[in-house]
Amino acid sequence: AQGYTTKSEQVRGRNALATYDVTIPQVQGKNPAAATAFNTAMRTSLQNQIDVPAAGPFTLSGNRSSVVHAGARVISGILLTDWQSAGAQKTTLIATDVIDVDTATQLTLARLFPDLGAGLQRLSDRSAALLPETAAGTDFLQAGIAPVAPNFVNWVATPQGMAIHFDQGQVAPADAGLIVVTVPWSDLAGVLDPELLDVVSS
Repeated sequence: AQGYTTKSEQVRGRNALATYDVTIPQVQGKNPAAATAFNTAMRTSLQNQIDVPAAGPFTLSGNRSSVVHAGARVISGILLTDWQSAGAQKTTLIATDVIDVDTATQLTLARLFPDLGAGLQRLSDRSAALLPETAAGTDFLQAGIAPVAPNFVNWVATPQGMAIHFDQGQVAPADAGLIVVTVPWSDLAGVLDPELLDVVSS
C-alpha cells in the first residue's frame, strides 16, 4: 500500500431483521481525505447489506473483506459477507468501492466510461472471452454478462486491470463459488476515459 496503512474494523449489532458481526477494511495515511472517503464508502456498503430487504430475520457475518489495492492515485476494496436466514443456504454478498485519490471521490462505471453503453458492451465482450478460463467454464450464464450496469457494478481497480467480481450464481451455478475476471486496461482502450487511465492503473 503506497503510503497507506490498512486496518480492520469490527462492526456488530442488530436491528429489526439483521444480526451482524462483520469485519470491514479501512485505511489511514498519505491522503487523509481519500482515506476518509474510502472508509466511509466501506461503512455505507455494509449498511446497504444490513438494510437489504428480507422476508424474515437473517445474520450477516464475515472477515474476508480486504483492501485489494492502495496505489498512488486509487484505493480499491471489497466487502464480502455471508448472508443467511433460517432454513436458507448461506449466500455471499459482494460490494466494492474504488476511490479516486486525487479528488477523494468514488469512481463509478459512469465516470470510467464517457459512453456508458459502449463501456458496458466492451466489458460484456471481454468477460465472454475470459469466463471460460474460470470455474464458470464454457457454459457460463450469458444473462450474467449482458451489457447492463448491475452486472458489472462490483469491480476494483488493480495495476493489472479492472477486476470484475460477479455475484454468487450470476454467471455460474451458485455452488461454483465466486467468479472473478480481470480485464486488462489495454482492452478498454477507446471506451475508458483517458484521463482516468493513469488513476485506475496506478
